[in-house]
Amino acid sequence: MRALLDRWRRGREARRGVAALERAIEAAEAGDARAPDPGLDDVLAGLAAMRADGAPDDPHLDLLEARALFLSGRASEARAPGRRAATARPYDVESRITHGLICLALDRLDEAGHEFEAVLEEFGGDPGAENGRRAVALARGRLPLDEHALPGDLDAAAGLLLTCWRRAGATQARLEALRTRGADPAVLAALEAAGG
Repeated sequence: MRALLDRWRRGREARRGVAALERAIEAAEAGDARAPDPGLDDVLAGLAAMRADGAPDDPHLDLLEARALFLSGRASEARAPGRRAATARPYDVESRITHGLICLALDRLDEAGHEFEAVLEEFGGDPGAENGRRAVALARGRLPLDEHALPGDLDAAAGLLLTCWRRAGATQARLEALRTRGADPAVLAALEAAGG
């Protein structure tokens, strides 16, 4: 009986710990993409401690790790846990979109597009996936024209793309690459208007 109570207590503590980590990540997501939140190091340390304490392989922990790494400006490190979460939970919209955003930040546009398209195909008009798909088109230097686009959607996609590029520390290089490749002038104007 004592072993059962200890297991229940550890499980309850782990759930509280995960909830605290989720709140910290959500607070960082609401912050400015130009300055990574220093509290994310605590989130990553908490995840490492949970795993060191024998937490089972859990796609949700992979998702939290991917989000924390991405938000702290470590997009290349976020790719592996993001991919594990998306692969383990193919019907979880948050895992798929997170992996798509990481791929978008790393200029892995085919992978990013695949994630956003998969969400749209499976779940319909998810705003995050729609915005991500449009951001992929912008990253390719094309206007994301589709039948569902509203006037503000271009601005939202440009803002999302710039946020991803900032998190990868690649904004200026990616903008210069678009200029060099002769991207649609309207794409460059939208990115500049969004703060690029």
